[in-house]
Amino acid sequence: MEMINIFEFNSRESYFKALYEELIKKENRRSLNLTRAWAKQFEKYSSGVYFIFENDDLKYVGETGSLYGRMVDLLNTKNHNLRRALGEKFFSSEDGYLKATSRSSFIPEIEKKLNEYIIENLSVSCITIEIGRKEFEEWVTGKNSELLLYNIRKKRKTNDSFNL
Repeated sequence: MEMINIFEFNSRESYFKALYEELIKKENRRSLNLTRAWAKQFEKYSSGVYFIFENDDLKYVGETGSLYGRMVDLLNTKNHNLRRALGEKFFSSEDGYLKATSRSSFIPEIEKKLNEYIIENLSVSCITIEIGRKEFEEWVTGKNSELLLYNIRKKRKTNDSFNL
């Protein structure tokens, strides 16, 4: 997916809508394979935003300074809160369940089931954005708060000075 030129738009709203429409398209979604080889398809030094879909429903919006690095983070429960949220939602009633944190993963049996669930049910769409990543992420989560079950981060304090 090519980067959308911010200078083609006359407002932040129209720019964000164009980004959203590009990210939501089914043809731009990639299955999650959860290997480092899979993650290499993402540009190592490109910053951007990504959407994660559970089946066809948008469930997570993220922004990152490295799309490749963030996709690698999806391989490890300690590195991505989406994995922790999914594990808690689907496997908290399993024997031996202990809540995962940024310092500890789930037990191996749950990690295996979580990987299988992710591979079978999730897809990702991403786009390179050099500036305004956080603002776009907050715009999407604000407009879709009832759908984004797995986003738990709070909005950063800003003076809303990002304008085109």
